[in-house]
Amino acid sequence: MVNQRGSINLPVVIAAVFGIGLAASMYLNYNQNQTAYQDRRLMQGQITDLRYQIKQDGLASAQSPSPSPLATPEPTPSESPAVAGTASIAISQLGVKLTAADPIVDLTYDWVSSGSYKVATLSTRTLVSKYAACKPTAVNNALGFIVRKLATTPPNAQNDLIKQIGIYKYYYIKPTGFCSSDQAGKDALAAARAALRNAALPSLTN
Repeated sequence: MVNQRGSINLPVVIAAVFGIGLAASMYLNYNQNQTAYQDRRLMQGQITDLRYQIKQDGLASAQSPSPSPLATPEPTPSESPAVAGTASIAISQLGVKLTAADPIVDLTYDWVSSGSYKVATLSTRTLVSKYAACKPTAVNNALGFIVRKLATTPPNAQNDLIKQIGIYKYYYIKPTGFCSSDQAGKDALAAARAALRNAALPSLTN
C-alpha cells in the first residue's frame, strides 16, 4: 500500500477496504440466511406438531360417546356425604336439599309445571334404566312430586306437608298408579317410595 516513494497508494487502500467490506457483507448475509433457515425449520416443525395434535384431539373426540341425560336438571350428589352410602340431592329451584340412601341413593328429578305450580318430579336412575315410563315427567307415577307454597296458601287434599322453612311450606304429592307392570318393578317402586317418605323427605332442609 506504500509505494517506493513512501507515499500511500490510495487505489490499493480503497480496494482493500472494499474487499474487507465485501467479505464482511457476504459473511453477514450467509449468517442471516442460516438463521432464517433454522427459524423456518423450527416453525414448520411446530406447525406439524400442532396439526398432529389437532388431528389426535379430533379422533379422541369422535370416539368419546356422548352421555344421554337422564333428567334435566340433574341432582348434585354431595362431595362428602355425612353418612357413607348416602347422597345429598340439591333441588336448586326450590332452594332445598335432602339426603337419599339406598335404594334411592341415585335419586333424580325434573323441574316441570303441574297446574299453576312448578314442581320437582322425582324418580331414580335405576328405575328409569329399567322402566322407561318411570322417567320423571309432569305426569309422574314413579315417586311423586315436591311442591313449594307460601305458608299462607291453603293446601289441597293431595298435599302432604313435609315441613315449613321460612315463609314457605313444602308438600309431597304422592304418585298414583305404577310406571312398571311386572311384580319386580312394583316391589322396587314400593321400596323406593317407602325410603323417600320415611327417610329422604324428613331430611329436607335449605
